[in-house]
Amino acid sequence: MSTEQLATRDDIAIVRLDPQALIAQAIEKGSGMDTLERLVALAREVNAERAREAWYAAMAEFQRRCPPIKKTRRVNAGPFSYSYAPLDEILTTIQPVMGTVGLSVSWKTKEIGEKVSVSCCLAHELGHVQESGDFVIPISSAQEQRGPNAAQRV
Repeated sequence: MSTEQLATRDDIAIVRLDPQALIAQAIEKGSGMDTLERLVALAREVNAERAREAWYAAMAEFQRRCPPIKKTRRVNAGPFSYSYAPLDEILTTIQPVMGTVGLSVSWKTKEIGEKVSVSCCLAHELGHVQESGDFVIPISSAQEQRGPNAAQRV
């Protein structure tokens, strides 16, 4: 079977599995459909593992390179007072760094009655995706008199 040799220490070789070469050899030898299906499944698993490893390496590099996020906005609403970084400014800061290490960000949204569900997805160019999980925010059509609205309270 075909493998790519990575390193040798005395008589022990460390090898990296090359599923595509194994599939090509199986086709050349006229292997049955069961063998080909198992090799294709192996190729998917190996590719998914490589993408996952690349995602973690890219996240580590992103965290090393990412500049600080500055809180540029302030809210003074009665007893509530806080500073925050607006999402557009956060994205303007992080996306150039994310792109250089092969990462991207996207959101999945869906309406559920009087609420909206949002999930943040961080993806690597090799295909691995990590999702934040759903964050559900109420949508209020009624005008509220004072203080934060229902979405802001969440």
